[in-house]
Amino acid sequence: MLAEQHELEYIAITPSTVESEAAALLPLDLARRYCAIPVRFLPDNSVLVAVADPTNVLQSDEIRLALGVPVRVAVGAQDSIAFAIERFHEGIDLDVSNADELEAEWNRRLRTVAE
Repeated sequence: MLAEQHELEYIAITPSTVESEAAALLPLDLARRYCAIPVRFLPDNSVLVAVADPTNVLQSDEIRLALGVPVRVAVGAQDSIAFAIERFHEGIDLDVSNADELEAEWNRRLRTVAE
């Protein structure tokens, strides 16, 4: 697994793991280009960013510049990151009333995207 090879955290991207305020920090064009999404703010004032390809050094540098804050990179599944980018940047409405329904709908739509 890429995360283990590069000694990075692996993040399963779900609605509950991505803070919308963090996700909004990275412009849509860069998020799509690098298949990356800021996941959450960390206590040390850095931002945890999930990427599909942690080997791309240029990507990490450009993300750091775009965010203007220190970045900690983690690895996420490409299809999950791509769906999350669309969900948070394009405002895909999942139209659910509770966390369990949200998680189930997220997974259903993610399967649809993967097919």
